[in-house]
Amino acid sequence: FVFPMCELGRSAAAGSDEARDAASPEAAPSTKRKREAWAPPGAVAAKRLRVTVAVATEGGDSAWAAQHATTLEAALSRAVDAAAAAEADSPIGNVVQYLLEHVLATSDHPPTRAKALAMLRAAKDPAAGAPEGRASTAEAATAAAAAGQAEAEARVEEEQRDGKCTFYFIGTTYLKSVDRLPAFHDVEPGALVERTVVATDAYRGAHAGDGTLVVSHRWEAPDEPDGTGTQLRALQAHLEAHPHISQVWIDYACMPQGERRTPAEGVLFKHMLRNVNLLYVGMPTLLLVDISYLSRFWTQFEAWLSMRECRSSGLLAAGASRQRCVMVCLHNATMGNEDVKLRQMWADVTPTAAHELLSKPDVTVTNQSDKAKEP
Repeated sequence: FVFPMCELGRSAAAGSDEARDAASPEAAPSTKRKREAWAPPGAVAAKRLRVTVAVATEGGDSAWAAQHATTLEAALSRAVDAAAAAEADSPIGNVVQYLLEHVLATSDHPPTRAKALAMLRAAKDPAAGAPEGRASTAEAATAAAAAGQAEAEARVEEEQRDGKCTFYFIGTTYLKSVDRLPAFHDVEPGALVERTVVATDAYRGAHAGDGTLVVSHRWEAPDEPDGTGTQLRALQAHLEAHPHISQVWIDYACMPQGERRTPAEGVLFKHMLRNVNLLYVGMPTLLLVDISYLSRFWTQFEAWLSMRECRSSGLLAAGASRQRCVMVCLHNATMGNEDVKLRQMWADVTPTAAHELLSKPDVTVTNQSDKAKEP
């Protein structure tokens, strides 16, 4: 047990031949065979995982890491199985916990973090995945999900107390490279980053020039907002024209979607949704306007927020030199028509008048309760 602990204590050289040999089951140099002949199976799996994580998270060959993503997951599973079958205080258990915590500390890919958190909970539970008389895999997964949810709830409670919210933003380099707007769980590992927004900073306009962009757009279908790719192409053109933008928030790619949400992600989703106004009132905003945009509740509300600025006297119309929103017309909407009308509708509207307008029956919304909750 001493060898794997010492090896795992060192920082693997990301992308090196040794790292690739250790992480990839296809490669089997003589030194690796000798070590595996006497090293415990759980420790071997743990070593593979540790080195693979190093390659994937510390600047190694990203293409190679992506190719061996299944190796990482398989090694992770083997290591956790070994830890569960061992004594609670065994070195294998300690190694696996260290590796999973390393994934949580270094990965900025939410699905990977969620899986690592669930497996960490299972690894710390001596009953998880062990032989007869111990909890079943399903029970361990349920317990892990509950633990993850509790952790998310504690995080949300802390952020609510401190007046802040953590959102996921997507990198522009990745966003400009795709040909279809990805859902949250389909975003490439490393492309999503966490960013904590403090309410007072948003109100003061602290993010107006920090390289962020928020997108307001209409969902064209209940399960996918941009089936034709028109919205994505308009966004990519905007990013090409504004190279200083480094991070983008767009709901479909930056919030866990639908049935794929874990219980923990469900808690965080609701927290982000309650605080999404901070983004539209505090950051530069791109409005992707089609004809239906002007009749939808959320899009009109987002447009109104993007035309505001926070002052000591309240939420006021932004001055000409402090405009944060840019409009691009799509589909049957045309510049000089829908964009002008949208600005006329909302640029000078007070909060009280906005509430009245958005409450009218010709403003459509999927969830009618949103009208009571929001402005």
